[in-house]
Amino acid sequence: MKFTRSGISADAEVSNAELYDVATGEYIAQYTGLGSGVLTFANSGGLFTVNAGQSKEVELRLKNSGSNNHTMVWSLNAAADVTSNATSVAGTFPMASNAMTFVSVSDPAIATLTSTAVTTGSTVNAGTMGYLAGSFTLQAANSAVLLDRIVLTQNGSIISGTDVTNIKLVTTGGTQIGSTLPNLKADGTGTFVMSPAYEIPSGQTIQVNVYADVVAGVNRTLIFNVLNLRDIQAKDKTYSVGITPSASVTMTMPNLKLSPMANKSRFCIFRLGFI
Repeated sequence: MKFTRSGISADAEVSNAELYDVATGEYIAQYTGLGSGVLTFANSGGLFTVNAGQSKEVELRLKNSGSNNHTMVWSLNAAADVTSNATSVAGTFPMASNAMTFVSVSDPAIATLTSTAVTTGSTVNAGTMGYLAGSFTLQAANSAVLLDRIVLTQNGSIISGTDVTNIKLVTTGGTQIGSTLPNLKADGTGTFVMSPAYEIPSGQTIQVNVYADVVAGVNRTLIFNVLNLRDIQAKDKTYSVGITPSASVTMTMPNLKLSPMANKSRFCIFRLGFI
């Protein structure tokens, strides 16, 4: 897919661009090229699938560093800008976003969100229920932050889809955020959606604890991470704009070595439509 930029702006004012599924909020892809006002998304295996007789709404999200009062519009100018295995691509072109104007704010400034890993235990017996598998803090500044979703990735050697179950996020205050996930996906990811959004007041810090049932995986490892900045989706409550966590947001949980269970009882988170 190729999006063309127009308005009083420059390519250098775009620092990142991603596509998301509007219906689910799931990340689809990051841009693969930007030059001469053309933003490209490419994947030889396909960016997304539109099932027969159905439609999909896709959202283009940008991180920009534009100058004050500059404007930016993104458009699909022609069917040729969409490469597909379909017999043909049709639509009303050009398909353009609204013109977005950059403004600078200072009272208050745009909210920031800082994340820091918290050390937890280093070993766990297979069969332990409700194990504290990881922990991290989120600190809001300038304005209150509304937390929409958190994506965790398990990239240890356990089998993500079967060896760890009932994963949940609970603040130190005892509030669960998002629903309990019965299992992770085969790729090790688990998405926690906050509905309504969870508010972190400005100047305050919350500690988010990851609990899970470790049902199998003797002599394997369990490592929970928040791998990408996009894996924490949040927005500034005052200005209702998306914010990106700080550069320190990659949260690597302790390496949890799974050992055989002892012989005793244990109890132990510009929209475009395609048809």
